[in-house]
Amino acid sequence: MTTLRTLAREYSDSVIASDFSVLAAYALGRTKEFVFREPDYIPTEAESEKLKDALLRRADKEPVAYIVGEKEFFGLPFSVTKDTLIPRPETEFLVEDTIRSLRHENGKVFVADIGTGSGNIIVSVAHALKTDDPDAVRFSFFATDISSGALDVAKRNASRHGVIDRVTFFQGDLLEPIPKTEYDGMEHVLILANLPYLSHELYDGAMDDVRLHEPESALVANDDGLAYYIRLFKDISEREKEGLMSVPITGLFEISPEQESKIATELLRFIPGARYRFINDLSGRARILRFDIAEPKRA
Repeated sequence: MTTLRTLAREYSDSVIASDFSVLAAYALGRTKEFVFREPDYIPTEAESEKLKDALLRRADKEPVAYIVGEKEFFGLPFSVTKDTLIPRPETEFLVEDTIRSLRHENGKVFVADIGTGSGNIIVSVAHALKTDDPDAVRFSFFATDISSGALDVAKRNASRHGVIDRVTFFQGDLLEPIPKTEYDGMEHVLILANLPYLSHELYDGAMDDVRLHEPESALVANDDGLAYYIRLFKDISEREKEGLMSVPITGLFEISPEQESKIATELLRFIPGARYRFINDLSGRARILRFDIAEPKRA
């Protein structure tokens, strides 16, 4: 009879041990601890078929998150599908800085996650602040995405983590779908974004897991990966001049480290006078652009 230990050895050339444990737990409906503790467990025929199918998919470079249907992010499990990018650990820096900033706010804050994907950013933020203060109403959370499939996943994740009543979702491009009335009465605008930022060159050199399986539209942008951020800077500038954002504005955008100089130039081209700094990842490289507009200019 075939045991978990035997299967792990059989697929060891194409599936690393940590991935095997996740896939085995998924196929058996058990925990990873069970897999570690019971290497001589003999899967049923149905369990064995499900596990072998998962192992073959992983051997074909399909990401584990797509196979099992979820990925942990900021301590929470998030459902993912082929409509969404798989949440990355580096994006947790953006979430951490957002939560830290919002915990110091006293007035009403407009918080928008642009290109929300699976909703991992806005849901993590809303969930953390709900845990702090279950009755807090000073934060208005919004999320936009051009993909209806991604928004369906994001809404499921918001429901899963108890914040579906706190986040309003809109389908559309960047800030465009959020009604102008939503800015009324706000004392601070906070815009979060993890938009596609890989250049075509970086994408071509990415791992097979990424190129063959994750949605290219959620990863790649023209203008050295900055096309969407350039458009978002312009979007913010136009709304600022219209008076829709007649309050302090803060942006937190995830970037690729080599974009540090160019994105700062583009920021100041559209929003002269913005104060900005970069937040480094664990390797010491710029990962998050944070900018502040203290006194918006109106036309």
